[in-house]
Amino acid sequence: MATFKTTALWSLTTLLALLFLAAGAWKFLDPSVAKQFTAWGYPDWLRTLIGILEIGGGVILLFPRVAWEGAAILAVVMAGAVFTEVRFGDAVQAIAPAALLGFVVLVGFLRHPRHLLMQRLRAASDWVAEREIAEQRRWLASSKH
Repeated sequence: MATFKTTALWSLTTLLALLFLAAGAWKFLDPSVAKQFTAWGYPDWLRTLIGILEIGGGVILLFPRVAWEGAAILAVVMAGAVFTEVRFGDAVQAIAPAALLGFVVLVGFLRHPRHLLMQRLRAASDWVAEREIAEQRRWLASSKH
């Protein structure tokens, strides 16, 4: 089961990384993106910044020790995208960035060091509890005789 979880997490992380790398590059390559930012009333430097953050966040996602930080960067970007779509578009157009926001938050949570620490602590406490239960069973079995 752990292998499935690891594989699923890596698959989701890689998919998100590739998606954000492509989205960030698209901000620089497609002139219609600049027109869209202008139509929303945003300055051109913001398009450049968001492209850099998407590319950087996508790369950072691929490094497990700091992936949660990349996810945090991308979560802020996606929250801005949801806000922009709701404010200037309609709620239906905000579904895709909201879903990406959810996936990014999930990856960030699962890659966060405290989450891993809590898993290890839980496993250690389970091990101790199992030993205590086994000891109690041995004691009860020996006291019955």
